[in-house]
Amino acid sequence: MSMASRLTVSRNSPADVQQRQVIVRLDGEPFAILLFGQTLTREISPGSHRLRFDNTWVKKTVEFKAADGEEVNYNVINRAGRFTWWMVAVLGAGPMYLTVERAPAESRSAQSSSAALPNAP
Repeated sequence: MSMASRLTVSRNSPADVQQRQVIVRLDGEPFAILLFGQTLTREISPGSHRLRFDNTWVKKTVEFKAADGEEVNYNVINRAGRFTWWMVAVLGAGPMYLTVERAPAESRSAQSSSAALPNAP
């Protein structure tokens, strides 16, 4: 019997410009609309998936595989480009770019067993 995996998408990097929303879709379906500081976790089925990030200026797609019981974690960063702030000052708007980072994989069974270990003195 397979164990459900979990997907967590966060937007909490200090490098984030803290402006605009990031729209996240999982396998073509709505997943989240993240503002700076927000995180969303949902159970997903093991297997291949596609995440689509869109800050209304730039879109980025990431494909990944989730193993049985795996915790898949992504952090999305909405960042300014070289001329963004100049354009914002002159035009009132400027392009923001997306960086998507995946944290190392963890399995829920490994987390449970490590949490059960006593602390060494």
